[in-house]
Parts: sequence; structure tokens; C-alpha cells
Amino acid sequence: MTLPPALTWMHLLPPQSSLECDAVVPGGLKDLISGASASDGPRFRVSDHAEPGKLANSAASDEGLIAINYRSADFARLIATGFAHVRAFAVIPSLAEARWFIPLDSPAISSAAFGIYSPTRTLARFKRFAIQAAARSGVPMWYRDRILIAQRKQSPLEAMVSAAYEGQEIRLALSAGAPEPARNRKASAAVLDLNGRIKCFAKISASPLARKLLEHEASFLSLLAANATVCNSVPRLIGSGNVDQRFVMLQAPVSGGAASLGLTAAHQKFLSALGSGPPKPATATAMFTGLSHRLAAVGSVASGLAKPLRDVQALLCGCRIPITAVHGDFAPWNIRQTRDRLCCYDWEYGCADGLPLIDQTHHELQVGYLLRNWTVERADQELHQTAQRDARFSTTQAAALQNVYLIDVLLRLAEEGYTRANDMVRWTQDLLEKRALRMQNLEVAA
Repeated sequence: MTLPPALTWMHLLPPQSSLECDAVVPGGLKDLISGASASDGPRFRVSDHAEPGKLANSAASDEGLIAINYRSADFARLIATGFAHVRAFAVIPSLAEARWFIPLDSPAISSAAFGIYSPTRTLARFKRFAIQAAARSGVPMWYRDRILIAQRKQSPLEAMVSAAYEGQEIRLALSAGAPEPARNRKASAAVLDLNGRIKCFAKISASPLARKLLEHEASFLSLLAANATVCNSVPRLIGSGNVDQRFVMLQAPVSGGAASLGLTAAHQKFLSALGSGPPKPATATAMFTGLSHRLAAVGSVASGLAKPLRDVQALLCGCRIPITAVHGDFAPWNIRQTRDRLCCYDWEYGCADGLPLIDQTHHELQVGYLLRNWTVERADQELHQTAQRDARFSTTQAAALQNVYLIDVLLRLAEEGYTRANDMVRWTQDLLEKRALRMQNLEVAA
């Protein structure tokens, strides 16, 4: 089960925990907790009691205490009564719109914990800098809501991470993941030492789709680690495995700062390194041959893709390409950049036997659609100009490869449960239809 964003902190509890709420817990949050609570697991008492330490004696039979918006906390008293593991978090921006849970152990830890968020827009980067500075000051004016979790035993997630660092004491900052209603949403965590240094990042799956993506990413990172041309530009896999009923993957941070919104020489160098294998027919790649199987699996949801797929197959007949690894979500928010080098993370959709221009097209359209508000007409024009400039292929072949990308992303969205009611699905389908008309004109001109 994928937890609602406001309950991301439940990843720190044992599985199937039973949560008993005081009547004073805010109604909306109480309803969410009731829906996520099991009936017979370890029992936790949830309260907004002003001083959770005073509840400790009356909670002698409970596994833990959860205090929401408490005014003060007597950690020593909690520990003395058996709740040896106490964690306090600021909820950002609020419990009603929870996205991040920032540990409150020290100003250094709180400030560094915002490294779990890598904004792309300039304004968002400024806001993150400002809230980090406020957290570093130690004045508790930068958050509205907070939550305290006191447990008798170390949380299963913390135990896994501590084992990876030989028992070193760590703290976790939690992220609720992509905004709802994303079907592939998963929680993640920044793992910090007590000096506020980020040791690694953890991804935490709860739903079957999230587990599938994370298991694939873990195996793909192992594959990339053996590729001498890109191994230093991808995260190092520290470990992965099951933590109770969740799959968790740990990976080292990557170096660099916020990536450019445009495709720089560093981007092109990285993409070229991914396409360094021996040549083969484009239509024989695993990525291309898999499209028809995926189309059959989603059925009528993506029925309009059958003809565009036949069209690009005909246009790519005889086109040979180097064996190319594909990132699958190559966009500024998944890239760190130095002047002449990229480091890329989030390889959940990686493909070892893919096609050129897929990642480049994704980058162009993600930036254009999400950050620059491109119309379908503008996107079509930009892709056409890119196809004309690519010296590796004819304009028609390059355009066909771009259309393969559009088919692939529409299948991905259908697999995740999205329909044409979704704005991105509708925009991408309209773009593919416009591209199909352009392809017909290119064929006539040829």
C-alpha cells in the first residue's frame, strides 16, 4: 500500500502497526491514520498531547507514541520509560500538504536534510536556500507543524541503514515522493550522520509498481557500474533488499550542482557515452521490439498507437544504430552538473538495449512542457529542428526515432493507469498525431 503523503512517517514503524488515535487528533489526519492502521500489529498511541513525556507511563503496554504538534518533549523521560528511540520532524510545508519530514535533532542536521530536495526552477532554489538558512539558525520559525515518533526498538528502516554503515548512528529525512496522483509514487530518505553530512539516499517502495521500478533500478545500477565510460557518472549502489514488506535501495549521492535546462556539450558527451556499443538494426533493439508486446498488454487504453508504431517501423527499416543505454527519465531534476560533466540518478526506467535520441527527446519535451509551457505546435517545431540538425541520421529517420519516444512514453503512462483525461497524456497524444502528419510530408518530399 502506498501511504498518503501526510503518513510518510509510517515508513519508520514496524509493518502492520496498529495506531490508536486520541479524539483530539485533527479529523482529516485521524481518518488517514485509521485507514492505514492494522488491527493486531504493534500498537502505537497517536496524540496531539502538549507534552508526550507525560503519556509515557500510561503507555506502558504500547510499542510507541506518536505526538503531533506537541509543545515540548521530555526526551529523557521518554527514554527512561523504555522509549529509547525518539525522532522529531518538522513537516514541510504543513501536515495538510506534507512533502518533506525534516529531522529536528540539530540545526546542522535540519539544514543539511533539505538536500533531499533538488529544485530546478530558480525561485524554488532560492526558497530552499532561505529555509536552509533559517533551519541553520536554530530559531524554530521555519516550520508550522511537527511530529514526534518514540519507539521501544529501532525502526526497521533505520536498522537496515545503520547496518550498511557498521552501526553508525544516523538520522533520516523523509520525502513523500512525487505529488499525487502519480501511480509510481514512492517515499525516499536522505541518510545523514550526526554532523549533518548526507551519507546516502534511500528509496522505499510500498506498491507493486514502485517495487518493480526499484528492483529494476538496483539491477541496472549494477550493470552501469561495469561500464567504464559511465560508471563515474551514476550513483554507486550501496545496497538493496526487503525491509519487512517494502523493497529499499540505498545509493550514494552524486556530485555536481543544478543542471542546465538546455542541452549543453556535457549533456551530449554523456549521451554519446551511453551509445558506444556495436551497431545493430534499430528495429531489433529490445526497446523497439518490446513496444508491440506492451501495446498488446495495455489493450484499448492505447489502441491509437498501433498505426504510428507500424509507420515508424517502416521508416526505420535498414537504419542501424549503436547499441545504446537509455536513462528513461533524462531531465534536469535527475541530473547534477559540473562544467564539463554530468552525474545522473533515478534510473528506474533504464534500458540497456535502447535507441539514440530517446533521452534527448525526453529532455527537450519535459523542459518544454513542464517549465516553458510549450504548445503542441511549438514542440513539433522544436523536434523537427533537432531532427534536421542530427548528422547521424536522415531527417526522416531522426523524426521516426523521436516518434518512438512518444509511443514509449504514452505506453508508460497507460501502464501506470493514466488516460486521456490526464493533461500530459492528451498533450503527448496530440503531439504524436501532429508528428505523424509531418512524417507523411517528409516522405512525400523524399
